[in-house]
Amino acid sequence: MTVRRLASNFVGHIAVVICSFVSVPLFIKWLGIESYGVIGFFISVQALLSMMDLGIGTALTREVSNPGSTAHIGAILRWVDRAYIVYAVVLIPVSSILAWVTLQYWLNAPATQFWEGVTCGFLCLAASAGRVAIAGYQGILRGARAEVSLNVIVAIGALMKGPIAAVVLYFTESGLVGFGILHAAATLFECFALRRVSWSRIRSVSAPDPSGSVAQIERFVVNALKLGGVAVAGVIAANADKFVASKLFSATTLAHYLVGAQGAAVIFMVTGPVFYFFLPQLSQAADNRDHNLLSERYLLAVRIFLVLVVPLTITILWWAEPLLFLWTRSQEVASGASGCLRFLVTAAFFSSLQHWPYAIQVAHRLNRLPFAVNAIGMLVVPAIGVFAGPTWGAKGVAAGVCVWAFCSVTVSFVLSHRLARLRNVGKPLLLMAGKYILAMGCGVIVATRFNGVFVPILVAGLCYAGLLLVSRDPVYLLARSFARK
Repeated sequence: MTVRRLASNFVGHIAVVICSFVSVPLFIKWLGIESYGVIGFFISVQALLSMMDLGIGTALTREVSNPGSTAHIGAILRWVDRAYIVYAVVLIPVSSILAWVTLQYWLNAPATQFWEGVTCGFLCLAASAGRVAIAGYQGILRGARAEVSLNVIVAIGALMKGPIAAVVLYFTESGLVGFGILHAAATLFECFALRRVSWSRIRSVSAPDPSGSVAQIERFVVNALKLGGVAVAGVIAANADKFVASKLFSATTLAHYLVGAQGAAVIFMVTGPVFYFFLPQLSQAADNRDHNLLSERYLLAVRIFLVLVVPLTITILWWAEPLLFLWTRSQEVASGASGCLRFLVTAAFFSSLQHWPYAIQVAHRLNRLPFAVNAIGMLVVPAIGVFAGPTWGAKGVAAGVCVWAFCSVTVSFVLSHRLARLRNVGKPLLLMAGKYILAMGCGVIVATRFNGVFVPILVAGLCYAGLLLVSRDPVYLLARSFARK
């Protein structure tokens, strides 16, 4: 069952990434590079609004994974449903105003696309109400360890938003408005499907003591609000560079930057499955005060993450421009986005690495530290963008994001280990990272002797795997023994 859940996490995330990668060049070709810039901007704003769930999703994962709180999950979910309805009622009218203001005063979009862009923006932003609910229901299913059902629904939603939407737009020629309608419809499907599955998982659970249910809801809301501050600050910091770029640069340059950001997002394809797989286990170990088990699972999680992410990051860094050309089939886009991609994929590596100190913080309810780091990022990232953008262009903004990601992950690791009293884990983590970077570096050096793109990448990957096998890297043995448990 453990292997099945972890495999379903990877399959679900890979399906989402594949759908996105297939659809992006189609959207650029059939809608135009400037229209894609408008779409990418509104999707970034949607990501910001969707995190206004006040931490309910992460809190539900932790709550459901705690066996002592299962008697009150039904009451908590009923309260969550009502909160989502209120949020939707407030957000939908606000979305129309926000879309109009954005196109009128902020985004450097062509005047001929104004009303079409406003309509698309309204539909995308209004769908944020559904995205908030989706985050909560995903939290329930992750806490209940029902990742298989969750990933099937998410993969279908990604298929609707990506390739299916691109094909429909090609035949209907409905432009930005058509994209907005299809995106909102796919979001609603995900929302109602996940809600149905979530309720089916806990329908048999009822709260025997109403007063106890109220107390549990109050405790849950307090914990959610703490995590919500962390989530909101984190998403603002993560998307601040895109908002700065949308103001400083033209729609074409913004589109190149967003293509680079989309390419760098492939790193999170690996981060998400491993993080959500280990988070409930780390929380249980922290609740039981089992520091040995917590350290063991923590090191195993980071090791699996590094084994997978390090070669992926170095591959994108080394072959950025040819990979972009193969993806978008546009030399102009590949040349314009490759510099941003190199900086942003490095930043994505550091940001994804930050999931692990954050997992320790969530497990120990250390909410002040991640909030402080993200709050500083809310101020630093826009300041770097405003300073570097006019001088060095989009690459300067991307480089600033990379520097901030490195600084924030370093501080998070050091303080998290100290506050959680995790001893003898810092040095093994550094040795692991250095070993995997060195192994992949040797693979890239060997691969430079070959021409093309696919053959060198394959050679580098085989050299990397071979070096780990020869060195008897313990990740294979650890993963196998953990799966048996």
